Amino acid sequence: MCIRDSSRITPIIETSKRLRVTVHIDAEQTYLQPAIDLLAQQYQQKYNKDSVLVFNTIQNYLKSSKARVEAELERCEALELPLALKMVRGAYMKEEKQLAVSKGVETPVFATFEETEKNFHENLTKVLKAMTPKCRVFVGTHNVRTVQHVESIIASSSSFLREGVTFGQINALGDHLTHAQRAKGFNTIRSIPWGQMDVMVPYLLRRAEEGGNKVDSMKLQAALIRNEIIRRIAVSYTHLRAHETGRNLVCRLLLEKK
Repeated sequence: MCIRDSSRITPIIETSKRLRVTVHIDAEQTYLQPAIDLLAQQYQQKYNKDSVLVFNTIQNYLKSSKARVEAELERCEALELPLALKMVRGAYMKEEKQLAVSKGVETPVFATFEETEKNFHENLTKVLKAMTPKCRVFVGTHNVRTVQHVESIIASSSSFLREGVTFGQINALGDHLTHAQRAKGFNTIRSIPWGQMDVMVPYLLRRAEEGGNKVDSMKLQAALIRNEIIRRIAVSYTHLRAHETGRNLVCRLLLEKK
């Protein structure tokens, strides 16, 4: 996407406005991002005056992301626009590093996952603490700790924050997070990627890398599975009690045995 493509984007946003669905303008490599930011900001100034329609994206693996968050908060305040941000870790770490090496310049991304996570959480804290009732923030993550970090901020903040924050995961890649968040009453979205195989496989692999600590993720999935088994046994137990016969009584006793 670039500036010359704006004539193709406007009909999409107009249709989204009519259907009352939001538009998320995604982030790309650093050599493309300035043009994308300019385009997103123009659309936000046009369509986000009364409510949020257009989101722009910040990739938090970039060393410059903290300054971008500050600039975005100042811009929205100066223009009296509600904040509308999609906050993600970022998906082009290897490519950005390779490009920096080839040009002999400092890499724009953090060196480690831990540094990126720390920066991501700090930026999320700043953004969430600056939110007002009209602001909207989309947190795209498959990382358990990042989800828990955002949940803890929401729990200790004003009630409108829960309504203003939405979590997003890719279908089948972070279902354990999505189900857990829905059970807690949070806004959630699951995206369904679509495209050619040679494009989508690298795309999904980049997102899978974001999971970080696989042990935390596995523990959460195990807990959810355990809770679901208990829930289903409880349902079966109630059903058996309601239809108690000689045969079902045996099943009931087996379920009650500890």
